[in-house]
Amino acid sequence: MFRLLKELILAVVINAGILYGLNYYHFALEINVQTGGLKTFLILGFILWIVNFVLRKILHMLALPLRVLTFGLISFVINVWVIYFFAWFVNTYYHDLATITLSESYFKVLVLSFVITFVYSFLYKLLK
Repeated sequence: MFRLLKELILAVVINAGILYGLNYYHFALEINVQTGGLKTFLILGFILWIVNFVLRKILHMLALPLRVLTFGLISFVINVWVIYFFAWFVNTYYHDLATITLSESYFKVLVLSFVITFVYSFLYKLLK
């Protein structure tokens, strides 16, 4: 029980740190925080964790035939869709907390998904 809670807290903190870092460098992502900084990024990190945990897994299962045909390249497109959904979800339901603006360039959002995935995997394995 405590192990799962520890992993959840670690994932949320890593996601919050990634979002804060990407917002600081304004690379394909801009987060306009309406209220308190750290608390807002922790909430956004939790939302990103939920979206990754639920939606991403469902999309990967539904796209299994495409993943086989494209040798897994469709996974990159799914990751971009998840980022777009995360931005839409926050802008729609949590607009009083923060607003997220993504780059208009699909390629920049694709690179953003690589960065988020790589940094999350690296930090999670390092801190676990």
